[in-house]
Amino acid sequence: MKIAYRKVTPVRELSWYIKWSSSVLILIGMVLISAGGTYPLLQMIISLIGVAGWGIVGILWHDRALIVVNAMAVFIYLTGVVKFLMKGAVI
Repeated sequence: MKIAYRKVTPVRELSWYIKWSSSVLILIGMVLISAGGTYPLLQMIISLIGVAGWGIVGILWHDRALIVVNAMAVFIYLTGVVKFLMKGAVI
């Protein structure tokens, strides 16, 4: 028996480009964080842009799960950025 699968996510439109660029940024952020680099602010900002992009995708797709998870991730990363900047640390 062969099961036919139908792709439901949009291809080659605005959400597709945001989705893939955000995914790449999140992966870069994870690699930088796990490598223990010397630029934690840069790591957080790259990850912040990635999760914000996925939040936009969630809005475009009307997907509440994506909106909630990525809104919380934006809040968490923004908190980290603000905390880092309030310490007076240098980029």
